[in-house]
Amino acid sequence: MQWKLLNGKVKSKNNNNNRIDFDAPSLSKEQFQIKQFLKLYCKNHILYEEYSIPGTILSVDFLNLTSRWALEHQGVGHFAYNKFYHRGSRQNYWKSIENDMKKRKILELNNFK
Repeated sequence: MQWKLLNGKVKSKNNNNNRIDFDAPSLSKEQFQIKQFLKLYCKNHILYEEYSIPGTILSVDFLNLTSRWALEHQGVGHFAYNKFYHRGSRQNYWKSIENDMKKRKILELNNFK
């Protein structure tokens, strides 16, 4: 798959690996619950969990190539500073917000909803 990046470059990624395993643990209990919900409706879709966007350090919680949508679980660390989640640094909090915005722009650039 070809990915358009914000700097105008195009990166390729082989998507043959890392399709979602609906029974494997997730990074959080909430993310696992979302995965179980998706299993009901997207079992036959090409779906990835923790999909790394090539050419970046960013990843998406769930990426559906069949229907071209992405889903990001917005835990507490996305809405407010959390000393544990942001490793004691408000700068890390603002960086996570910046990364979320970059991720959204890249997904929109590549026609994901």
